[in-house]
Amino acid sequence: MVWDTIWDVQANLSLGYTLTHVQKLTDVRAGRPEKSSYTVHSVQAQWQPTFAKDALHLTFAFENLFDKHYAEHTSVRQFDSEGTEVSNSEAGSNIRLGVDVFF
Repeated sequence: MVWDTIWDVQANLSLGYTLTHVQKLTDVRAGRPEKSSYTVHSVQAQWQPTFAKDALHLTFAFENLFDKHYAEHTSVRQFDSEGTEVSNSEAGSNIRLGVDVFF
């Protein structure tokens, strides 16, 4: 389930929130481990300077706000030193800054 909300605070400023929840994966082949459920929260902001007239957008995003340790169900599996099959964990929290220039 994904809940994505964007709020236009002003004509040139929007704020967003995204909640991603994935249920536990229990329908797996025999001998394969189940995959845990996880919930991840992210926030974002986009600002368009008034002097730019639709030519410039600045974006800030903070993904995985609470640094949740999880592995996506589509992640590649590998084996640990004991031969147990495990999934690759996601990177954790990350901050992104973006600049879009339109011409």
